[in-house]
Amino acid sequence: MKILFAQRALEDYRGSELFTFDLARALVWRGHDVCVWTPKRGAVAQLFAPNGIAVCEDLAQLPFQPDVIHGHQHLPTMAALANLPEVPAIHVWHGARPWVEQVPVSERIQFHAVCSDPMRQTLRTRADIDAEKVVQISNFVDTARFDRQRTGSGLKKALLYGQDGFSQDDLGQLQEACVHAGLSFDVIGHGYGNGVENPELVLPDYDLVFAVGRSALEAMACGCAVIPVVPGLAGTLIVPETLDHWSDLNFSPRYFRTAQHVSPGWLQEQIAGYSAEKNAQTTARIRKDWSLENAGRLYEALYERAVSKVGSALPTESFGPYMAWLAKEADALVWARAQAEAETRQLRQDLSLARDTAKAAEARVRHLLETLLLVQGGHVAADPEGASAYDVIQASGLFDAQWYLRSYPEVAEAGLDPLQHYLEWGVGEGRQPSPGFDEAAFHEANPHLQGLGLCALEHLARQMAHAGRQMATGSQGGAGPFHASEDSRMHAENELPAELASGR
Repeated sequence: MKILFAQRALEDYRGSELFTFDLARALVWRGHDVCVWTPKRGAVAQLFAPNGIAVCEDLAQLPFQPDVIHGHQHLPTMAALANLPEVPAIHVWHGARPWVEQVPVSERIQFHAVCSDPMRQTLRTRADIDAEKVVQISNFVDTARFDRQRTGSGLKKALLYGQDGFSQDDLGQLQEACVHAGLSFDVIGHGYGNGVENPELVLPDYDLVFAVGRSALEAMACGCAVIPVVPGLAGTLIVPETLDHWSDLNFSPRYFRTAQHVSPGWLQEQIAGYSAEKNAQTTARIRKDWSLENAGRLYEALYERAVSKVGSALPTESFGPYMAWLAKEADALVWARAQAEAETRQLRQDLSLARDTAKAAEARVRHLLETLLLVQGGHVAADPEGASAYDVIQASGLFDAQWYLRSYPEVAEAGLDPLQHYLEWGVGEGRQPSPGFDEAAFHEANPHLQGLGLCALEHLARQMAHAGRQMATGSQGGAGPFHASEDSRMHAENELPAELASGR
């Protein structure tokens, strides 16, 4: 059979891109000809050719006339249908968001495949798809790739794997629960700037993994114990008795069905239900029933049903009504984008004003602090050159630009100056400037430095610069903390606001 995948992009090593790559390989192994059409050919595209899979950016230059279209996302599926009027299709729905996942509707789409029961119910009701056209095929894992097994039997190391969207509070709750249970806790994922291209080499080093969907399957295939967790919702430890239930939910907790709250008590309860023997049984079943090879057989059968269902009487289809609908959708999207751009411009103006206000406040606070300390017999060391935060930090060597770009690849992709990005955005977003520096820990150890309007890295860099100047001069001299003259003290005392002078 000749199969054409219609895929929005081949840019990221995750999501539907890797789903397409894995399933296409399984179909090639089963003797089929496979081609992937995508309007956005990116880094992932290089994986396909060595596996005997063609990738095309032009539907007019396909290597063959396909027997069936396997569509992902709305626009690629509809574009393939419009350009190949004599070919039936199936559509795989990956979720309700974002807009690209709008369900395509066409008489030539014989089946809509989903990987969970909630998605099946949603597709039937919200998109008004006939029940007989909705087919549930579970997610899968490449067991040949995820073959290395965890060696330990106890639970010592925990990992949040592959999940985006967790806030610092969410991560803090998970970490607190793990620490309370005596577990170490790590986070790995593209959304946190440390995604890995070879998770099969990393997962076996962990005992307990918090994950959903294919990430959960990958962890279980490596012998890890798995608890499905999403922001705000926590599931239960997956055991042989609950495996089918969790598969029906694509290994993801749902409101009103399996949801709990992350807490030390919740995690202790899950750990209490852990058994090395049961965990081994779970891994064995995952590797047998949720394998990539099994998924290849199921999708092959679905293609055959789609082709035989239409026979030679493929319905003629007018795209006029669809284009009228799409025009309205596109207009709404363009309007929403224009509004978002206007809001972004306003936010940038507000941010610029806030920065100016903060700089003025910082200067005032520093002046008052210097004045107060001068009255008390010392002063805050000034930077004689008046160097900017950027220059002081860069000269200190405390900021690791290459590490920052590796850890936050979106900064490199945008072509931004890493230190400038850190000072303007990274500090507020909780990003780290180097592998050995923790801003939160620095402030916790130096509470007296908070409120000066400087980031922790700038505090430390200026302290280092001042210490260096003292060493160069051989003494503290007039810049030292206890050498202010009496006249200077009296003058400074007159400058202090009443509330500071009275509390002295």
